[in-house]
Amino acid sequence: MVKKIFFLDQLGALEAAHEDRLLDKQREYVALGQLLFMHKNPPQSSPSNGVRF
Repeated sequence: MVKKIFFLDQLGALEAAHEDRLLDKQREYVALGQLLFMHKNPPQSSPSNGVRF
């Protein structure tokens, strides 16, 4: 649960910075994109076909 709260806090901070046009480095935009992707597509606990990565 703590991880999820930290993730949402970080996501919210980056989204707010983006809205205020405060992000200036490419890595900040990459981090925001990755967090948004992870939020919309959470990892599954196990693959449906049984293959492990």
